[in-house]
Amino acid sequence: MWPRTTIAILFCLSTSTIGLAAPNPKPGDLHGRFGHIYYLHMDPSGLPLGPGLPVDLTNNDVIRIFIDGRADEIKSLKVQVTGTFEGDNFAVQGASALDAVKLQDVSGTTVEPVDMGSYGPFAAPSVTIEVFNVKDDKATLLRSYKLKITQTYLASFGIGFAKSSIRFHDFEARVPSGGTQPVIVDASDDGGEIRPFVMVTFYSWRFWRKDAWLGRDPSKDPGFGGRINPFAGFGIKKPGEEYAAGASFTLARGLELSLGWHFARVDELTSGYGEGDVFDRPGEDVPTRARWEDAFLVGLSMDIRVATQVLTSLGK
Repeated sequence: MWPRTTIAILFCLSTSTIGLAAPNPKPGDLHGRFGHIYYLHMDPSGLPLGPGLPVDLTNNDVIRIFIDGRADEIKSLKVQVTGTFEGDNFAVQGASALDAVKLQDVSGTTVEPVDMGSYGPFAAPSVTIEVFNVKDDKATLLRSYKLKITQTYLASFGIGFAKSSIRFHDFEARVPSGGTQPVIVDASDDGGEIRPFVMVTFYSWRFWRKDAWLGRDPSKDPGFGGRINPFAGFGIKKPGEEYAAGASFTLARGLELSLGWHFARVDELTSGYGEGDVFDRPGEDVPTRARWEDAFLVGLSMDIRVATQVLTSLGK
């Protein structure tokens, strides 16, 4: 769906924060980014003023547009926004923005910022802002700007490999070299093995922060503190019988070092049997039962999105 709106914009955007220059300033006095709101000012011809057009918008940010000029210059101007949007906030913000525009009162020759309203949040990949001069029901396009909207994520999905001391027993009966009867042996690696996992790394877990729900822009460095996040892992070899949980640290974009705990169901011998016992029952499996074990785990995982981008670029 491509909603078209007139007179204003507001997008929900990125995670960087800039402090306010003065306590309780008026919106018209603000230029550029303040928290998750970007204040965009234009002159009556549609040219950006101050810091100019935003270049780091995400689907969490908000843009608010002002046109600075005299009443006679601005009264015929309209702003139109085209793009996909997220959630239900679009209609709510749009309605309030239109009411706010009608209440603006700019004196004759004084140049003042006129609030053209707010809309959003918009979704990736982009949104287009158009400034029109409307006279006699004829709209003349003055300026058009296409702004990239970056998608943020509450979590990442990756494929990883991890190792712990858990031994995944594989009991079977074999006739040893030089022997005459089959005995129970464990064919598994006694040093543990590297296990494949689907890893989920959570970004929105800092509930004490106001921006905890905003997620992460994968194109930006999250800072040292933002590199540490909880993860959950799900075993691929034994779905439903193998899990991992702990903390991950972002080594590089899309590459996570995972440290945590490994939980898995493993087999153990039953019916009084032990490893090395004679088991001379042709056609029968060695009797075992499952039990849960846990151990410390270390692993590496790669974000599926990043891996896909790398493979795509290599194929070009």
